[in-house]
Amino acid sequence: MIKRVLFIIVCVTAFWCLFCMPGLAAPNVLTEEKGNTNSLFELKKPEEDISTFNDTYIIMGKALEGTVITVYEETDADKGEYEPMLIDDEEVSCEVGCSGYFAREITLKRAENEDMINRIAVYGEHEDKETGEKLYQVLQREITVKNASLKDVLINSVVKIEDFISKLFK
Repeated sequence: MIKRVLFIIVCVTAFWCLFCMPGLAAPNVLTEEKGNTNSLFELKKPEEDISTFNDTYIIMGKALEGTVITVYEETDADKGEYEPMLIDDEEVSCEVGCSGYFAREITLKRAENEDMINRIAVYGEHEDKETGEKLYQVLQREITVKNASLKDVLINSVVKIEDFISKLFK
């Protein structure tokens, strides 16, 4: 009896992996389209284009349960093409669980002596269980990695101002 139950579970899982998962596969190349819905997911972080001094950033948001979220990076600015972002040779993606929240850390590119703009696209895909319709949405953001030397200048300026103020009140 236990062998039959395990056999059925294995068969159902294999069927699902072979025939259901490919339907939710993110495209290999993404263009600057917005999708066929705008209510599938929302980004909580970043809500808009931002700047940072860090080499990594955490993408966070809220989506329908079962939505597959994939992060893309711009590969051709002239054509507006994006390809899946890879970390350790794996796509940066996740499936949203029952909480409805998702978060993924991404690695940003940094330039040697200037600010570097990282253009990303967050792609969400969900299959409506009642209608079988495939819903997808694309949100694009720019994350600028600021030059580290500017950070050093700002920190040194604050330290000098604090020293000046402390000397005034001695």
